[in-house]
Amino acid sequence: MGHRGKEARMAKAYTGVDIGTGHLKLAVCDGKAVSQIAIEEVPDNLVKDGRITSLETMSELLRDAVRKHRITAKNCALVLHARDVYTRRISLPAMTVDELKLNLPFEFRDYIADGKDKYRFDYAILGTSSDEAGNLQDMDVLAVATPVETIDAYGDMLRRAGLKLRIAAPDIMAYANIISQYVRRHAAGGDGMPAVSADQDFCFLDIGSANTKVYLFPEGKYEVTRSIEFGALSLASAVADHFGVDFNLAKAYLANDYEGAQTIQPCLDLYERIGIELARIVSFFNFNYPNSQLNTVHYCGSGSGIAPLLHALDEHLAIDLVDIGAMMPYSPAVADQVRICPAAVGIALQ
Repeated sequence: MGHRGKEARMAKAYTGVDIGTGHLKLAVCDGKAVSQIAIEEVPDNLVKDGRITSLETMSELLRDAVRKHRITAKNCALVLHARDVYTRRISLPAMTVDELKLNLPFEFRDYIADGKDKYRFDYAILGTSSDEAGNLQDMDVLAVATPVETIDAYGDMLRRAGLKLRIAAPDIMAYANIISQYVRRHAAGGDGMPAVSADQDFCFLDIGSANTKVYLFPEGKYEVTRSIEFGALSLASAVADHFGVDFNLAKAYLANDYEGAQTIQPCLDLYERIGIELARIVSFFNFNYPNSQLNTVHYCGSGSGIAPLLHALDEHLAIDLVDIGAMMPYSPAVADQVRICPAAVGIALQ
């Protein structure tokens, strides 16, 4: 979705790129397996409030990462985050592809102030319904609008880093790809695993640097993303205040649990607040979907390696809390790396 061409469909391997507040994540995928993962820290304030503050500096960071990790797959699939893209799930009467493309700008009339020629529109068909005679009646559509200026700027940034932008799509499509691949791999069960249905409920918990996001996919179709204001950087800030150290040093304290940094009271309080909010989100989802069979929250993100946080979240949930690695395609990378960059992997799974 978002931006693709004929070459994108023909390419065998993509480098998925996910640019976050704290980390730059790269994943090389051939469509079925992950051959390489690279993670680099993003300098302070290079990504602020979801925006890249210097595309030139980010391009240099990307270029250095590509060279350092010897990444040779130049076709790039880029994750777009909330500030770069509008998304809407809409129900439309049955229509042709040409009619759908013509209608998409109208669906964003309340969100877009500029002319439609300044945006690129795309869509994914989530499902359809038919009448008793089998005639197609309605379509369940995920619609996307992205400023042309944004896509062009990211294309230039990646080009300077030695990459070619072939696909740009919102983060929710990365998780949708993970679900799709997972269902295909396990549809028949086997190897001690039960069969996985395409209409199963899925929930992803991304404990990021700036905040924590909960992605909900009832019956395997995207519904909504909920945000919790605290992330790994909130915990690092608490550590810095507690020990009276520099923020960057506090991040190292937190990551390595130096002097019990992960279990200081300010961090325990934040774990509790995140856990309460997560439980509320899951409970509200079950209320809205009384027939829901959601039984697992799959966790990931830069803060997902903090064991006391995971313990606190598990205490608040009535369902299982499981590493997202259980859903990911094969990768030679260690589990910690896979868990940090699922969106980079998912966006490259085509």
